[in-house]
Amino acid sequence: MYKRQAWEDAKLDPKKISYVETHGTGTLLGDPIEFKALNNAFRKYTADRQFCGIGSAKSNMGHLIAASGCVGMMKVILAMQHRTLPASINFEEPNPHINFLDSALYIVDQPTPWGEEEETLYAGVSSFGFSGTNVHVILESAEKYQPKAKENSAKPRTLKSCMSCNKNFFAFIKIKIEIFHSRISAPVNKFF
Repeated sequence: MYKRQAWEDAKLDPKKISYVETHGTGTLLGDPIEFKALNNAFRKYTADRQFCGIGSAKSNMGHLIAASGCVGMMKVILAMQHRTLPASINFEEPNPHINFLDSALYIVDQPTPWGEEEETLYAGVSSFGFSGTNVHVILESAEKYQPKAKENSAKPRTLKSCMSCNKNFFAFIKIKIEIFHSRISAPVNKFF
């Protein structure tokens, strides 16, 4: 239900969503429940099949507890920037309790080009908290919001961001990234 509410709040046709970063528990019980809810939400709008890729940062990095949603969002933003859907590197075979063939969804199992050069990309990010706080946000790629390049502009424009964070959060993420790097034999750029 909260997915449909997010789509309606964004005034977005769900058929334009081409990727969802799922919570992705990786369990025989949890994944089919999340899959069914997501597929049922799409089915309220379309009968199209396998148009929306899904993945989860957990398959690449493990569970990041409270940071999972933030990492999922960062993954989608980077994927939009590189216009490439990253592979779910530890995916080997689909959950036997999930029927992907007749659904709106497919697993991104290899790096996949994402959209045409000037196409606006849309993605969802789902995150479920231990306290029962669940969220689904819609992200839109930023091409149309970029400032027009000025001719003879000597200084490039930069986007400044402000974020209040604590050192423990960054230390935690750094450790998780180091663990991630130690688990893969391929260079990181393979995924983007």
